[in-house]
Amino acid sequence: MAGLLVNQLQHSPNRVSAGSKISQPNKRNSRIALNRKRLRQFEALRSFRGGFSQDTRNYAAYLFALLLKWNGVPMAEARRKLAALAAECHPALSTSEWLASMNSAYRGELRKIRDTTIQSWLRITEQEKEFLKKCAVDGRQAAKNKPKRWECRRKKILEIVAESGKIPTCREMAILLKSAGFRIGRSQAAKDYCILGPRKARPSNDTSLG
Repeated sequence: MAGLLVNQLQHSPNRVSAGSKISQPNKRNSRIALNRKRLRQFEALRSFRGGFSQDTRNYAAYLFALLLKWNGVPMAEARRKLAALAAECHPALSTSEWLASMNSAYRGELRKIRDTTIQSWLRITEQEKEFLKKCAVDGRQAAKNKPKRWECRRKKILEIVAESGKIPTCREMAILLKSAGFRIGRSQAAKDYCILGPRKARPSNDTSLG
């Protein structure tokens, strides 16, 4: 089945040659964002259906493998994810079937696919289309509401000051932040201190930047 899909796609206008490159940064970023959105929607549809039926399961496995590949998921991790998907299908896909789909996706040259092709492969209904649109809107809203990294870092600075009972030097704060997953230098720590203000967390005796 997977081999048939690849043969069909290799003669499709959607196919991009292996030697071609996307030179425009904006186009590349758009493609990355699209692949991330499609993977979220695939997972949402998977959950909505509770697995894929016999008429869509092979397409689903191949598409899932493509989306994992396009989202930078290593093949070893993809194996685990494909095995879990296969077990959810009705009936379950055999190991040889989902492995064939994964190998075709990861070793093939296909780089993009149309929405209409996905809808056809998975036989997405009008009700499911509305559901997926809502998921996309909710996903954008969640990303919009997600705290920025600098916000998280400055919040962590305040927590460190509150827990230690003193204001570390910029050098010390940079080290403490690094252990908490924020890789910055003492200059950035000094800038954060200035933005947070002297009443919140600014060392009064650290004019040399630690």
